[in-house]
Amino acid sequence: AAANLSYGTCGLTDGSSSGDWRLPTKTEWEALMSPNYNNPALVNTVGDAQWSEGDAFKGVQSRFYWSSTEYGSSGAWGANMFYGRLSYRNKGDYGYVWPVRSGN
Repeated sequence: AAANLSYGTCGLTDGSSSGDWRLPTKTEWEALMSPNYNNPALVNTVGDAQWSEGDAFKGVQSRFYWSSTEYGSSGAWGANMFYGRLSYRNKGDYGYVWPVRSGN
């Protein structure tokens, strides 16, 4: 579903095309969160404090977000944004998605 996002879908006005968007990797999630913070465990844009509403993102939920990094044949890694830890779940389990794309 993330790979099918493009300009005009889901309110996007960025000129993106299908295939530009994807789920973040396990490594990318590690760079965005910290176990030093919780509820949510997201770091701010500068990387020196906890994120607050409006600092680069809006509406961040303190929930589990999927990554694109698989764990075995039936699971995948994800970010627990309440505690700032990575964990894995079965692919059929519930979780949020946070599509990203590479910048130019």
